[in-house]
Amino acid sequence: MTVYRPILWLKSAALVILTAFAALNLLFAVGEIASGDFSGAIHLLPVILVSILAYLAWKWPLLGGILTTLVGIAFVIKFLFSLSQPLQQLSAILLMCAPFLLSGILSLAVAVLARKPALQALH
Repeated sequence: MTVYRPILWLKSAALVILTAFAALNLLFAVGEIASGDFSGAIHLLPVILVSILAYLAWKWPLLGGILTTLVGIAFVIKFLFSLSQPLQQLSAILLMCAPFLLSGILSLAVAVLARKPALQALH
């Protein structure tokens, strides 16, 4: 079975984005736990969420893309309504939401490209 290269590149890009977000949270968790503050373990929850979403996006791009995009939208809504001045903290919102939104959109693009009739002949 041959794999259409743009599909593989888009799937890989979506996975790299989610992995970078997970690595950042893992860095925070390890740094806080190593300094003696065991409350830093809370940073492991996003790592678990991202791991599940990355697996779903890799195996089933349509389902993974929808769920990842919905998580990103939920984070945007949460931050917009919980912050008193969301525009002043736009960088924090982008840091938390953009990886999910971008990875979800890339996974949805993979699902759309994989369904094209011309690409079905390649499989």
